[in-house]
Amino acid sequence: VGAIKQEIADIDLAAVGQGERAVVFREVTEPSAGGFTPSLDVEFDRCRQAVIPSIDILDGDVVQLVGGDPDAPGKIICGNPLEVIEKMGLLGEVAVIDLNAALRRPMPEGRGTSEPYNRTVIKEIAKRGWRIRVGGGVRDYDTAKELLDAGIAKIIVGTMAKKEFLEQLPRERLIVALDNKKGEIVTDGWRTTSAPGGAPGGCAVSAKIKELGAYCIGFLITFVESEGRMTGMDGERILKLKQAAMTLPSPPTLTIAGGIATQQDLQLIDRLGCEAQIGMALYTGKVTLSQCLTSVIKTDRPDGLYPTIVVEDSTSGKSHTCLGLCYSSKESIDAALESKTGVYWSRSRNTLWKKGATSGCVQVLKGIETDCDRDALVFRVKQEGNFCHRHGSEFKSCFGMEAQGLPKLCSTISTRMEELEEAAKNGGQMPPHIQKSYVHRLLKDPEMLNAKIREEAAELCAATTVEENVAECADVIFFSLVKLMKAGGTLEQVEKVLDMRSMKVSRRTGDAKAEFVAAEKAAATSAPAPTPTAPAMNGAGKTEFPAPGASMRRVKADELPSLNRNAVDPKALEVAKSIHADVKQNGAAALVKYAQKFGELKSASPAGSEAFAKELVAGKAEMEKAYQALGEEERTTLERTAERIRNFALGQRNCITNQFKAGCGAGGHGVAAVDVAGCYAPCGSYPLPSSVLMTAVTARAAGVKKVILATPCGSNSLPASDEKSAKTRVLMLAAAYIAKVDHVLLIGGAHAIAALAAGVPGSVPPCNVIVGPGNKYVTAAKSLVAGNVGIDFLAGPSEVAIIADANADADVIAKDLLAQAEHDMDSAPILISTCESKIKEVEAKLSESLVSLKNSPGFEDNARIAERALNDNGFAVFCPNGLDQAAEVANELAPEHLEVMVGPGGRGALAQQTAAKCTNYGAIFVGAKAAEVFGDYGAGPNHCLPTGSTAKSFGGLSVFTFLRVRTWLNCDTTDSGWYNVVVADAVKLARMEGLECHARAAEKRLSGHPTALASPSLVPKANKPQLEFTDMPPTLEEEALLMGIHTPGEADKVEIKWGIPKGRMYEKLVALLKDSNIDISVSERGLRPTVKGHPNWNFKLLKPRSLASMLNHGTRDIAFLGIDLIEEEGYNTKDIVPVFDTGLDIVRIVVAAPQSLIDEARKEREEAASSGVPLTNPIMSSLYPDKWLDLPTKRPLVVATEYPTLATRWLEKVGWADRVEVINSSGATEVFPPEDADFIIDNSATGTTLKANGLTIIDSIYESSTYLVASKFALQNEVKARTVQNLKLLLESALSARKSAWIEFNLLTDPGSADDMTAATSSTGGAGYPPSPSTFRPLTAAQKLTRLSTWLPAIQAPTVSNLFGKEGYAVKSIVPRDELSTLLPKIKLGGGRDIIVSNVNQVLL
Repeated sequence: VGAIKQEIADIDLAAVGQGERAVVFREVTEPSAGGFTPSLDVEFDRCRQAVIPSIDILDGDVVQLVGGDPDAPGKIICGNPLEVIEKMGLLGEVAVIDLNAALRRPMPEGRGTSEPYNRTVIKEIAKRGWRIRVGGGVRDYDTAKELLDAGIAKIIVGTMAKKEFLEQLPRERLIVALDNKKGEIVTDGWRTTSAPGGAPGGCAVSAKIKELGAYCIGFLITFVESEGRMTGMDGERILKLKQAAMTLPSPPTLTIAGGIATQQDLQLIDRLGCEAQIGMALYTGKVTLSQCLTSVIKTDRPDGLYPTIVVEDSTSGKSHTCLGLCYSSKESIDAALESKTGVYWSRSRNTLWKKGATSGCVQVLKGIETDCDRDALVFRVKQEGNFCHRHGSEFKSCFGMEAQGLPKLCSTISTRMEELEEAAKNGGQMPPHIQKSYVHRLLKDPEMLNAKIREEAAELCAATTVEENVAECADVIFFSLVKLMKAGGTLEQVEKVLDMRSMKVSRRTGDAKAEFVAAEKAAATSAPAPTPTAPAMNGAGKTEFPAPGASMRRVKADELPSLNRNAVDPKALEVAKSIHADVKQNGAAALVKYAQKFGELKSASPAGSEAFAKELVAGKAEMEKAYQALGEEERTTLERTAERIRNFALGQRNCITNQFKAGCGAGGHGVAAVDVAGCYAPCGSYPLPSSVLMTAVTARAAGVKKVILATPCGSNSLPASDEKSAKTRVLMLAAAYIAKVDHVLLIGGAHAIAALAAGVPGSVPPCNVIVGPGNKYVTAAKSLVAGNVGIDFLAGPSEVAIIADANADADVIAKDLLAQAEHDMDSAPILISTCESKIKEVEAKLSESLVSLKNSPGFEDNARIAERALNDNGFAVFCPNGLDQAAEVANELAPEHLEVMVGPGGRGALAQQTAAKCTNYGAIFVGAKAAEVFGDYGAGPNHCLPTGSTAKSFGGLSVFTFLRVRTWLNCDTTDSGWYNVVVADAVKLARMEGLECHARAAEKRLSGHPTALASPSLVPKANKPQLEFTDMPPTLEEEALLMGIHTPGEADKVEIKWGIPKGRMYEKLVALLKDSNIDISVSERGLRPTVKGHPNWNFKLLKPRSLASMLNHGTRDIAFLGIDLIEEEGYNTKDIVPVFDTGLDIVRIVVAAPQSLIDEARKEREEAASSGVPLTNPIMSSLYPDKWLDLPTKRPLVVATEYPTLATRWLEKVGWADRVEVINSSGATEVFPPEDADFIIDNSATGTTLKANGLTIIDSIYESSTYLVASKFALQNEVKARTVQNLKLLLESALSARKSAWIEFNLLTDPGSADDMTAATSSTGGAGYPPSPSTFRPLTAAQKLTRLSTWLPAIQAPTVSNLFGKEGYAVKSIVPRDELSTLLPKIKLGGGRDIIVSNVNQVLL
């Protein structure tokens, strides 16, 4: 380009995505004259504005200088800045440089003022609404603040670009100028040269970028020697600077100036991810203003046109109303910019089309912008008359959109003003229909207008409720706009003032004037103040109210506010009643109507069951399609979460005793799931796939036959309006697929609950149970159907209470409180602490966290909601009497979530003991590591929990919600005596209650003489059987239900095909299986092991690679494989599913090299550091942070490996795929270097073999161990899937047993000991460890056990039994084996004797 030959092949923009651009430079065959050959696959983010026009002001005029020298030949004077900006500003932000200030050059006579002339002009440009960045002479804080306060978008700082100066100003409005002259930075108007400096391998400019990048939004890099000379761009220099910027955590934008000559220069800079600041080429005509735009935009249309959205510029409050869609060509863009009018390309006439040329509805062009993909344009215009030209349209917009809100009000006031003017011309006569206009009256009576403004302002000050504030604010705006427009002002001017104020750096205190403060105080004392609406939990005046900010109001432990807030909103209930009645009567027609009303269905579908089924019900096919469309990472996360929820729920289900016997006959109960469950998952501002999993997965685990989900994620025909809505639908339906939902109702709110309860003929059956969280209308609707169907509970706002002592981490507590507070403004975050100073620490951390959240773009609403919830509903309870009191407080509150953070590190034995004293909560999280958010996101327990203190009465959602207990009785007994007693009691009780028919029905069943009724007590005592509870095994039907099969005995018929890898892992795996009670026997040289007790298990010994292939094809079901092999062979973990990490055979895939290669690499780095020439893409080591990998960069390399797939993937990741040849070693890889390969990539457990062959490990690229894996086909079979889960449990149990030990010992009561249990912990009882001989006193066995439990947290809930013939206990417990060396001495010192330690065969988890 220019003097430098740039042979860049065509640039692939196919990968352009929302908000970013992938640029691929295809390598040229010959180096260019400038020596720049772009690298392959260079990817950079797209700059928002590619080209920045420059206005350089010298002596009040726009100029262009050569080399920055005002006296050098070639200077061009380009006109008045206020006129030039009218053209340049049409492309967006413009750079304005004050050369007089930069060069410290005095102004010519006649232009000197108290303020520099150029700066006055610059401020006027900003005042007129043009967006500019300003540089030149910004050498002190006052100047910087003055410019920013004037509405300058950004300032450019050069000489004063130091950390200390930049830190005082907002980063997002700072650009640092780095003027580059022959590799050195120059300052002070390009007259002072800085020291070369710089980091090793980089120039001074790169070093400055890295030094100051954290303090500015971008850098203006000017190649001074090319400035004004249009010599073309040096792409290699720009690329190196861009690479330096990309090393920073938040890469700054680079703006390149100096030497730009052609459109190709602009394209090159843009594709390197930088902005181009253009001056001389623009003013000399080598590049036109339109070419600045068209050189960086693209189109995929065959006719080469650009779709162009035309919007009304923000004039008179009509903020960016969309007028219509046009098309632009390069020719029309040039004409539009030249004429500053709306000019487009007519597709029908195939020529330029100047809007309004015939109709008079002309447009003044205010600006042209591009979308994020640069394939569509936006023309901002001031439209005269209507834009739409069809059939005399009454609408300004082709889309028929009328003004709403403030723009509509401004239009009405403007019309009324015109009517008054017209009436004045006609002697005051007005048409009858407008004679009573209130706006007319206000316009004609200024005293009344001023009085109304004062009146409405006072009413706004007195407003308390949301509704009152909204109404009074609307009144103030209405009357204020009338006064504004009567005075000749516009809403646009008000908006500009507000925009300018938002740009200010310096702020006024904002205090009210003294006379208004005095008047407010007088008003407050002269009349009773209105009673303010109390916060939902204000303690009825018994507590302190919070100070502004993140303070928590204090509540006394004996004056607790009630959390029992009515979950059902009365107004929402009335709405829900109306909807429920309509749906019940009109069915699908009503549902379609409400779906259209609430935006769930936008098509004009006819109401009815056919339309409902087509539009608003998603089946298995739609769910599977969404599942396949979901990203791999998101899919894996949802599946892992679902598995944890499922396992927890199955654990609950399996703990239920299905039968018990009662009486001499047979009686008991059976437990079965409901037939149909309805699950609701919200999908409003945020999609909640976790709620889909929590409800539907739990229902399936309970054994529910049909599960229906309702969630308003978009109808089947509703095209996604944006990327977010499309992703939301995919996410929710994919979660439904994973949860094995049968049908999804694509609706929400009260009508969805009504549909679930009543069913929809032909689409959805009525549900027996309806569960899941929702808004106030969902809750109200659930209250209406409760009784006819089962529900989980009526949940209100979220709650969390945290019990904390002095040991707890204040920052962790603050984060957990905010996690619940951000749900909504009614959430209740509560701290219960035994340490008053800890409450203050938490408040400080809350303030810090809120500030951080407010300053994080996109999370301002989270901060606002959380802060409101803290101030309105949050409180702290100080418990001076210790943790027992804290537990009592928690039990009284009965919160939805309860966290316990006490003891060392906020966890351990004390946390568990405290948790055991807490009885009322929805879910409890014990210890600092057990975050409540883990419960929200599927650690196992369900997140649908009771609120409002109802945890005293209800539990959270679980399998029990979906189960029914059905009792049964069979009286075919041979014990007639006992049977007659039962009958006699029934007869007597019936007659006590006056129910004679009941009595006679019982009498009819008497066996023997009726006189038995008179003497039931004569039945021998031995014949009165006691109530007997036994854990009976489940029936065949129930067992089949739990196993997921449908016919008894089916599990025994299914063949399970195993695979065991041959080689080094075989013996370890056989030993592990044996520990898991799976005894494998293999005949000599046999490859088909057998297993006792499992004739349907088919085993084979196979090579690992053969095993992987068989699993992938489904010919084997279960195996043990290294995860590295699965990755290396390229199998998908959805096909070969890792189930459980055994922790056996842990190896690393490492990079190892001979010393000679390492020495070569280090020598290269030393040479690069001394010469200042950077290495080409060196690799950072993952083993040794901040160190380069010891591999040479200047020559091609060869790597030998048995892992070509993993090796190639790593090389591609670090950008060395084109530099290193990969050869497959197929074994004995260690001996390849140095003759047959430069280095190797191989597995290593200890590194011993590598070291013996002269190799050193220089990096690790992968870690692996042996996993229990299963074929995806096996997991689709419910019997095989259950076998896999059972095997996983057994393996976990065996591995846990290897880490555990049985410990048994006796504790005897000392002679002379007292029964006082406080002795175990009193100062004389020797509570501390080790006990002092001077404080010894005789103890009972119980006291010794109590003391030992405080010393030995590892012994939890031991088995204790009485000794035969002696006073004392025999104690037995499972303990961690690695703690034995500590436990044994302590047990001995604590009075233990006869200590026995033995191995554990199995620990069932």
